[in-house]
Amino acid sequence: MKTNEKSIKIIDGKKVIMPELLEKMLDDRDKSIERIRVVTDAMKKLSLAKTREEQLAIPIPTEFEIYGELSWHAMQPYVSGFTMADDSNLPRCSYGCMGSLASVLFPDLYRGEMKDYGSTSGISSLGRHILINKQNHSLEDKFLSFFVGIMRQVIFGEFLTHFRQFCEFPYGVPISGLIAQHYGLKTSFIDLTDDIKVALFFACCKRENGNEYRPISNADLSELGDNGVIYHGHSTQSQMIGYQPFYRCHRQRGYYIDTAIEYPCWEVSLNGNGFEKLYFKRTVELSERLCDEFDGGKTLFPDDNYRPLVEMIDVIEKEKVFPWAAFNIAYKTFSAYVERYQGNGSICPDLADCMKDKDYLVAQLHARNYKFNDRFLAKVDHTIVNTMNDQWDPIDFARKEGLVYQPFEIIEIQ
Repeated sequence: MKTNEKSIKIIDGKKVIMPELLEKMLDDRDKSIERIRVVTDAMKKLSLAKTREEQLAIPIPTEFEIYGELSWHAMQPYVSGFTMADDSNLPRCSYGCMGSLASVLFPDLYRGEMKDYGSTSGISSLGRHILINKQNHSLEDKFLSFFVGIMRQVIFGEFLTHFRQFCEFPYGVPISGLIAQHYGLKTSFIDLTDDIKVALFFACCKRENGNEYRPISNADLSELGDNGVIYHGHSTQSQMIGYQPFYRCHRQRGYYIDTAIEYPCWEVSLNGNGFEKLYFKRTVELSERLCDEFDGGKTLFPDDNYRPLVEMIDVIEKEKVFPWAAFNIAYKTFSAYVERYQGNGSICPDLADCMKDKDYLVAQLHARNYKFNDRFLAKVDHTIVNTMNDQWDPIDFARKEGLVYQPFEIIEIQ
């Protein structure tokens, strides 16, 4: 996002995006989405061609004709399909690039928030929960809440293994924690997107029942204020989520930052870490426009029979009885974090030693009414789960979500 003194102004100490720049950003976004569609469609035709003659007959999109024989190679970053986009070299199915080629590795990222949350603005859902939880009086309380949050993610990750689309997903490696985040579980991840309209939608449209959204009204503006909040920036720590077994992550063109890596998640904010907090004039007209474009949120929150996921998250978020297996898995992750935090001074050696002592952790969790047994009890609608498993078809998923279908090829040697 290129800016100048006329496109962003300081008003009452806040950086405010002028309407002219906001409209240009929206227009550039629409052009990028159209380019992705055109290029992906062309690449689909190429992948379906049976002969060299058929391939040569496929027209190259005008924008890429200047590359000559390298045109198809130049188009690849703009195609929705396989790529190696993860630092760990795990395959991640990427969205078509919305910016220049340089932005494949360093994209413009955004996050919209309905209002300015002050000191907890730009913080992960788990980090904010830990900060505002009145029971977290001490640093030890905060770390214990963090440990419980990890256990909840472990439980949800295990639940996902009931679904074929999670276990058999062929388009890269599913990330259970990010699926959990997008379906309502509190995690240390901060959601971001490279789609300015998605960010503005969350800053402009009001959530009603479940995942139904409506445009804001003048009465809402009286309560929320005229200025919406949007973060913009870049981060070497951000990662593309990519296409996932369930729909929300990629429908929202999601990226993420795991805020628990180097420091405790309640200490890490987007503010100053490669992002700037911007404000924009929020109007009923803009809200209506965005709400219409995303069909009242249905485009971003599709009806993918997600009810078992949401219901399970509701149970997990309230539960205080966990299986020992979840404790042990969470402990491995948690103790590694504590070791790292001790190294950078976020936790003193004495408290770190306590937090790495299993018996001490169990005793302190018991004192806070958390219990452990051999199983996690939750009512699951297996009818919906079975129906989802019966209907899972990776080729149909690719067609529905606009992917270039590129399965792995196994060559049999005689």
